[in-house]
Amino acid sequence: MKSNPKALIYQTAQKLTLPAEVLGASAIEISGRTQVLLSGHKGIRAYGMEETVVDMPDFAVTVRGADLRITAMTKSELMIHGELSQIIFVR
Repeated sequence: MKSNPKALIYQTAQKLTLPAEVLGASAIEISGRTQVLLSGHKGIRAYGMEETVVDMPDFAVTVRGADLRITAMTKSELMIHGELSQIIFVR
C-alpha cells in the first residue's frame, strides 16, 4: 500500500511535535478580523474588494469581507488586509 506524502508530513510533524508548516505544509494565520496570511499558496484564482479566492496545495480558500486588499505577496506567502467576515475552505 502506497502512503500519501502529505499525510506522512503531518504524521512526522505530530511525532516530532513540530508545526506541519515547518515540513512544507500550507498554513493560514488570522490576526483579529483584519488580516490573514496564507503560506504555501499556489496562486490567486479571483481577486476583488469583497471576495478573494486563493489556491492552496490541497484546497482553495475564499476570503470574504469589505475593502479587501493584497498588501504583500511572495512566491509562497500572501497577505490580505481588510474587514474580514468569512474564511471558507473548499476542496
